[in-house]
Amino acid sequence: MGHPVEEIYSVGDLSTNLVAKFIIFLVWLATLTLKARRLHDTDRSAGWIFITLVPIIGQIWLLVLFLLPSANNSRWTTNQSEIQ
Repeated sequence: MGHPVEEIYSVGDLSTNLVAKFIIFLVWLATLTLKARRLHDTDRSAGWIFITLVPIIGQIWLLVLFLLPSANNSRWTTNQSEIQ
């Protein structure tokens, strides 16, 4: 009746899975910071990232916010498009 867990997963599988999860977390964190910087560049709060919790429409709305041009006088210190 089935296989024991030891035959399905080995210690090597678990360590590879842990490394993969760590890499996925790092990529997610980098993407989150890029989204926040782009929203700040358009003079919007990073809180707009939470709009993605609304299915389908939230993703589309955030994409529209990303595609808007940069604001000249942002409340944040430096406009990233002006850096040379």
